Amino acid sequence: GFRKANLRAGGASGPWAHHLSATAQALDGHRDQSASEKRLIRVSGTRLFDGGRELRLIAGAMDTPFAEDPGGLTREQMAEDPTQADPDAVLLDAGQTVDQQDVGAVWTDPDTLPGELTARAFASRRDFQQQLPFVYPGAENRVGYQRVFYGTRLEYADEAVWAGRPVEGLVGIDADRQVDDRVRHVVDADRVVRDQTVDERQTATATGAFARLGVALTEATGVTLGLRLDRLRLAVDDRLANPTDESGARAFTEPSTGLGITHGLGGHTFYANVTTAFETPTFVELADPAGGGGFNPDLEPQQAVNREVGVRGPAGGAGSYELAVFSVRVRDELVPFEQDGRTFYENAAGTRREGIEAGLELVPAAGWTVQGAVTLADYRFTEFESRAGDDYTGNRLPGLPPYHGDLKVRREGQRGFAEAALRHVGPVYADNANSEETDPYTVADLRAGWHWSLAGDRRLTLFGGVDNVFDAAYAANVRVNMTNTRAYYEPAPGRTFHAGLELGL
Repeated sequence: GFRKANLRAGGASGPWAHHLSATAQALDGHRDQSASEKRLIRVSGTRLFDGGRELRLIAGAMDTPFAEDPGGLTREQMAEDPTQADPDAVLLDAGQTVDQQDVGAVWTDPDTLPGELTARAFASRRDFQQQLPFVYPGAENRVGYQRVFYGTRLEYADEAVWAGRPVEGLVGIDADRQVDDRVRHVVDADRVVRDQTVDERQTATATGAFARLGVALTEATGVTLGLRLDRLRLAVDDRLANPTDESGARAFTEPSTGLGITHGLGGHTFYANVTTAFETPTFVELADPAGGGGFNPDLEPQQAVNREVGVRGPAGGAGSYELAVFSVRVRDELVPFEQDGRTFYENAAGTRREGIEAGLELVPAAGWTVQGAVTLADYRFTEFESRAGDDYTGNRLPGLPPYHGDLKVRREGQRGFAEAALRHVGPVYADNANSEETDPYTVADLRAGWHWSLAGDRRLTLFGGVDNVFDAAYAANVRVNMTNTRAYYEPAPGRTFHAGLELGL
């Protein structure tokens, strides 16, 4: 029951250019309690000035009057009827509403300084309400916030010749601030709003400085160095009069680095990258499962070291290929767990992600394209004893398949196109203990379209297709570590037909 209408318009006149996109869509949903409506509008205008300088203004708005949440199902419920919703989701009319507006500006100046200066600024407002799909005495199951988010970035890029070799560099700074006024309530089985459990202002302030330097060592070999330093401060002001003051603040200052090397040989490009990255906990993730005031004092940012080597280039004279081997080691990975119907987070001491990815694109004849990709990987906890005392060391990470691949064949001509796609995904564990696992699945899709040329350079396109041609039953999403209810699974839709019409004026 999906319907969508989209209008796009744009053009240029002298130094001015503009673009408009407006979309309205509605969905009945393939499960109970899964309907939604959404409306989007985006506008932009660009003004060119002398010397190649450019000012671009962007604005947008989104309105989601409702997006129902059917919740997860247990394995038994999914086998019995994959179109059903969690009974609590229906009882509470679970779902969310979202209202958001944003504006932005980008100034590009390649003329005033030797290099190119770029300045960006944005501001957005978001109003969010959500009824969560669970109920029990005292359950904090309705959340909401009003958010203001704004920021700016200034960067400068230039090129030069050093010791006879080309060099390119970039430096910049950015700053962002987010202010949320958050509330949380208890809603009973009769949908009556009871106690208010949260009334607080959450403030996040982030600043960063970054630099990147690229040097061509030879005509075939290049090196890129990158460095970034971030500081993030999270603060909560608890405005609810109760015995426990949830106010608090935490600050994180972390560097990120990167080194990349490329080498061209016979039309092929070999590369190797080593980077570091970090991710701080969010306000939600910092909630204290012990029930004390302020943030969880035991939760730390996760730190990652990423390594990748690969090669890409032409595949004979009929296409191209890519091949990469990767390894990601993470310390203090943020891992969700469920307690009293609410999701909290803890750190896993160590995890690893290792694997190989390959991709191939061929053009065997005019109008024909064949694309394929495959990933084989191993994702595991290398050291993890949970706060509950369970040892998950050596277990596979939940939510990630050990292998997946896709294949697409497309034929395109002047009058239309036809496409067939095949996707295969391996099994996924739903919990840290690896006690629940989805089945692997294969999905086939077919699509086609026809074009007609009309008077005045107008064009009419009719398109349609069938998704999940063989009506495969599988879980499209897994709600990781929902161990209390074991409602891990969100079933995917079965065989689905779609059609559309596009008119270019």
